Amino acid sequence: MSPTRLLILDDEHDVGATIAAVAGSMGLGARVTCEPAAFFEALEDYQPHVIALDLMMPMMDGLEIIEQLGQRGCGAQLMITSGLGTQILDAARRTAVEHGLQLAGVLPKPFSNGQLKDLLLSVDMGDASTVDRPAQSPAHAANGCAAALRDALANNEVRPWFQPKVACADGRLVGFEALVRWHDPVRGVQPADRIIPLAEDNGLIDTLTWSMLEQSLAWLSGNFPDSDLHMAVNLSARSSLSTNTFMSGLVALCERHGVPPARLALELTESHAMVDERGSLSQLTRLRMRGFRLAIDDFGTGFSTLQQLLRLPFSEIKLDRSFVLQSTHDPASRAVIESLVELGHKLDLGCTAEGVEDQRTLDYLRELGCDHAQGYHIARPMPGDEALAWVAAR
Repeated sequence: MSPTRLLILDDEHDVGATIAAVAGSMGLGARVTCEPAAFFEALEDYQPHVIALDLMMPMMDGLEIIEQLGQRGCGAQLMITSGLGTQILDAARRTAVEHGLQLAGVLPKPFSNGQLKDLLLSVDMGDASTVDRPAQSPAHAANGCAAALRDALANNEVRPWFQPKVACADGRLVGFEALVRWHDPVRGVQPADRIIPLAEDNGLIDTLTWSMLEQSLAWLSGNFPDSDLHMAVNLSARSSLSTNTFMSGLVALCERHGVPPARLALELTESHAMVDERGSLSQLTRLRMRGFRLAIDDFGTGFSTLQQLLRLPFSEIKLDRSFVLQSTHDPASRAVIESLVELGHKLDLGCTAEGVEDQRTLDYLRELGCDHAQGYHIARPMPGDEALAWVAAR
């Protein structure tokens, strides 16, 4: 298997060379470019799995490059660097997401080799094969992917991987988050941010949601039948949450597997709550009345998140990884995290930090009083048998 390839665009050659050297020490391949024309030429020739992009470029700034990458349907994971401050970095991050790009993270300049290494370690290298795909028209590719996903769902080839979630105070295991993975024989292991949009756009999202719920609860009840460990499952904004059949189906599924509703957490993004405000309010209230946990995901990144938090009956907030990753070296990110944890606790909500990539961050969250944490420092998402081995080795 060829090494993961990193393509770097930075007009400061010494910075690019440093990034390449750190990547090389980790066993990654790297190529440095210093101007956009050479970058786009290398993009076609080198087919990188990860891109390190500096925002402040001559002739064509980083936002223009992000827009072009989106137009090209680039499958590489994007790492954004800049010395322009966290507000601009966060705006660039949102721009990348809006253009359909996979975001590895942001890194304020100046950064240390350790911070760079931590960010590169957080990239899910298992999904790198998503860029190694044959050239074909977008329509043909979309139709082929949709048909393949439909077959994979029918054949139970789309599986949950489990990422452990621990208590910040003492490291005690409290549960898992189920993250969808599809081992496509052509494209390799596909992550959630590729599977879910494909399912949403092709009428497969409900089939995918019920498959994830069924498999995750079966795994939880089969391996931890008498435990209080909980399972978190993400719900798409375009799933049929607001229908009456969702509630009855979910209750029946829990009864069939002998899992009390309190052991199942449903994670929703702000956009989910905004799709059908009246339907969401009544259905989420019913779910909470039944004892299910409700978490608002990527908390702090949406314009209306606070409004949704007050209006809807959530039991937990999940702090977005973009703030957590920068918390040990960026005062603005720390201020956001501290405010959100304080707000959550005042509203009697549990707080979970995503994207915990080192012990220093975990120590900071513990001192802050954050309740739970998950991230690569604790454990990566794993297939079920590997997750069980991880638990047994603790």
